[in-house]
Amino acid sequence: MKQPGDNPNQTRFRLVLVIGAFIVAWLLAELVLLISQPPALRSMRVLGNKESPLQQYYCYSSNPNGEFAPLPSLDQGTWQLHDSTLEGNEMPLDAVGETPFCVRVEFSPQGLRDRIYSERPADDIIRIAGIGDSFAFGQGVPL
Repeated sequence: MKQPGDNPNQTRFRLVLVIGAFIVAWLLAELVLLISQPPALRSMRVLGNKESPLQQYYCYSSNPNGEFAPLPSLDQGTWQLHDSTLEGNEMPLDAVGETPFCVRVEFSPQGLRDRIYSERPADDIIRIAGIGDSFAFGQGVPL
C-alpha cells in the first residue's frame, strides 16, 4: 500500500525547493553584508614602493577602532597607489589622502604573508594549504 509522500516527483520537488531557498537566503545574506560593510573596507587601496616590492600598505578611509597607522612618509622612493579591484588599477598618488589610515603588509619572496618555506618539506612535515578570502589573509590586520 502506498503511503502519502512516497511520490518520487514530490520528493524531488521538495528537495529542489529546499536547495533553492538555501541559495536565495545565502544571496540575500551576502547582499546585506555587502551593503552593511563599513565604507572604510569598501574603499581600501594598496600603496606600494617600487624600491620595496615585498612591502605594501593597505590604506583605508577611516580608522573606526583606532588600530590603523598613519600613512608612511612618501618622501623617498617611487610610490604607487592602486585600487582594490582584481585589476589593481593605478590611481594618482594625490588620491592617497582619501585613505590616510594604513596597515603595513610584508610578503616573503615566495609571495606569502609568512616566513620563507623550503621547497620540499622534511619527511615528517605535512603541509596544508589554506585558501580563502580577505579574512583568511588577515586583510586590515598587522602581522
